[in-house]
Amino acid sequence: MKKIVFILMIFVLGPFVVRGQTTINIKTALQGIVDNLEQLSRRLTGNEELKIRKAALKNVIDLATAESNDLKNKLIKLEGLEGDYLKLRDTLLKELGNHSNYYDSINSVLERETNLVKIKNLSTQLKDWRRIVYHPILQRIINFILVFEGRDVLQLAEIRFNNISSDLRKVSNLEIIKDSPLNNLLVKAEGSLNKARELQSASMLIILKSSNNDTQKLIEDELDKIRETYSYFVEMSDWLKKASKK
Repeated sequence: MKKIVFILMIFVLGPFVVRGQTTINIKTALQGIVDNLEQLSRRLTGNEELKIRKAALKNVIDLATAESNDLKNKLIKLEGLEGDYLKLRDTLLKELGNHSNYYDSINSVLERETNLVKIKNLSTQLKDWRRIVYHPILQRIINFILVFEGRDVLQLAEIRFNNISSDLRKVSNLEIIKDSPLNNLLVKAEGSLNKARELQSASMLIILKSSNNDTQKLIEDELDKIRETYSYFVEMSDWLKKASKK
């Protein structure tokens, strides 16, 4: 009996890995640099401030480029894209390419510029461009990536659910299983999984539009339902741990 319970535990307790989002928080980095520069500029000579501002802006450009490259890699690695989704992915990659070109152009001007006022203006120009042009596109790219990473997480949850269901059926006639909460928990997990599928389908449709807020809400709700599914798996594993000790 303990052996059967232990085998079931293996399926319930298997690893659940969600690929994390590793985008760089450029906004925070930029604001920190700006704040520090404002304090430093009060006690620096013109040449010192010029060097520091150029170095700071170069750092921001490097961070922004790294962020753009990170997003490119994530988009390229997405698998199973077809039709309109493939076209949208290619459009987003093209946008990121345009952004990289913009950073290169800013960097080129920065390298040869020696006027402090113009360097300050260049910093303001980059900051305004990111706020007006880049950030709306950035959110859409992140949502696109999360929709398809959410799809992969959902598939993992479905595999886990099917494995657990299959093994429970094999021992369904045992009294310890009949009298356990396992079947009820499995029904609840299935309900959460079904809701997650509905949310995934909805997010797949809406991502083709430009409604960032709606897409983000659907993604968050879907992941909540997947987490809920796994919470039932955890409850099942806790019961099995206790049963295995009897």
